[in-house]
Order: sequence, then structure tokens, then C-alpha cells
Amino acid sequence: MDHLFHLTPETLFLRRDALAFGHDDRELARSLRAGVIVRVRHGAYCSAVVWRNLDEVGRYLLRCKAVMLVHRERVALSHTSAAVAHGLELFRPDLTHVHVVRLDGGNAAVRGDITYHAPRWTPEDLYWDGHRLLVTPTLAALGTASLHDVLSGVVVVDSLLHHGLAELGEVVETFKRRGHHPHSRRLQLVVRLTRPGAESVLETLLRMLFWRHQIPEPELQFKVWSDDGVLLARVDFCWPEHELLGEADGRMKYGRSLLPGQDPAEVVYAEKRREDLVREQTQMRMIRFVHDDLARPRETTRRTRRMLGLAA
Repeated sequence: MDHLFHLTPETLFLRRDALAFGHDDRELARSLRAGVIVRVRHGAYCSAVVWRNLDEVGRYLLRCKAVMLVHRERVALSHTSAAVAHGLELFRPDLTHVHVVRLDGGNAAVRGDITYHAPRWTPEDLYWDGHRLLVTPTLAALGTASLHDVLSGVVVVDSLLHHGLAELGEVVETFKRRGHHPHSRRLQLVVRLTRPGAESVLETLLRMLFWRHQIPEPELQFKVWSDDGVLLARVDFCWPEHELLGEADGRMKYGRSLLPGQDPAEVVYAEKRREDLVREQTQMRMIRFVHDDLARPRETTRRTRRMLGLAA
């Protein structure tokens, strides 16, 4: 059965592939019980070794690919499924269904673990990644945002900009062109809150926390230069009028990779030296945020306001 694992890079194969190679359902059942293969979804299997090494999103993407093996060019991945295929970051995604756009003129429907969408589309809305059809990154991000709350929506559209898959103007124009889209009011808020410069989910979530609690909006990816024009660092947040810098993970935006044979203590020391240098150069204070701060919104808000010198 090993030859079936070579049909796709992910060792993914369909029941019909196994039958075509002379195998039968009893062999598939024995391989499942023996832990050699795993059922990805109805009628689709992969190597158990590959499956065990995948996280939740990776397994979801494998389900998406299995759906595309069945449908071929009759559909294109869309919404959350296309966002995952494009490599966009997600926050609290709903991965229960594979989302596809029907290209055959059929009606929208939900069948099993597949949601079929039937919007108006043009060839410009589709993207070929070398293996399968999916909607463009911008449509994927906006479609994903339409299925989730505003917070999750801003995360995915911020990610779209961070990966250089679209400019903010393109997002705005695509939204206007799709103004009839379901949940368009929520999408409008997502588009208005999206900003270029967020380089991680944490940065977006913190920025949204600032927005919800009426903390002034910071500049993103603030560049710190030396007196002779050398770039010293990029800092996640900056409130220049309040002379405050902010880091979303407590580390400066360079020198993060540990080189082979390098002592971790040396890296920590170097990062501390760089932060001291940034403070000296800018004469600004520094506030650090970590993931746990999101679970303490009131405390994080008070701390940020105190550092900004604002009234509580």
C-alpha cells in the first residue's frame, strides 16, 4: 500500500485510487486498524505518520485537499479553507467545514463537512497555486472575516497585508465591489480597523484591545535610527506624543534567531543591550506585552494608560 502514499506530496489518496490499484475495502480496514493509515474524511486517507505530525490547521488543510481531489476544477477553495491554503494567520477559526465556491453554476448548499457557496465570480477572482483552484488571497481573507467575529476578521486581514498578498487599497476596493456580501456591516468595520504593519496575531489583538478601551492608536513598526542614519531597531508600537515604545513579545525585531552553536545567554544579553540602546537613542520609555496580558484586559489597560500618562 506504500505506493499509494506517492500519489500526492501529502501521502493523500482516495478510496477510488486504492481500488484502481487492486486493493479493496477489507485491506483499507485492516490498515486503519493497524495504524498504518488514517481516514482524513469520507473516502480519503493518508499515512498515519504524516497525520500525527500535523497540528489542527494542518489536518484541516489536508481535509481541504481531499475535497479538491474529489471535485477537481468544479469548485475552488474559498473562505477559511482558502485562507489556510494561502498561509494566512487565523484566530479562533471555525474548522468544522471545508468551504468551496461552485464553478459549475450549482446552488449553495451544505453537505456533510462541505459548505458550497454560489456567489457571482469572474476568472479574476480565482487563483491557481500549482495544484488546485482557490479564490484570491483578498477574497479568502474577506470571506473568512464574514464567517467570524470582528476580532478574528481583523486578524486575518492584517495577516493578508503582512504577508504582502494585498495592499490596503485593494482590500477596500474588493470590499466595495462585494458590498452586497452577507455580513457587509461587520466586514466594513473589519476593513476600517485593518492596518498595515501588524506582524503577528498578538500585535493585532493588542491593537484591538487598545481600540476597545479607547487607548490612542499607536504607530506600527516604528523605526529607530542612529545619529548617523543606521537602523537600530523596529519596535511594534510607538506613541511619539507620549514618548512611549511598546513591544508585543518583549523582544526587539531583529537578532531573534539563535545561530548554530550560539549561547542563548549571549542572545538575551544582546537583546537587552539593543533595548537599552533604543531607549538611550529615543529617550522614550518601553512597555512590554505578552499573550497573558490579553487575559487581563483591565489590568493591561490600566498599565498602558499609566505608562502613557493618561487619566484612568
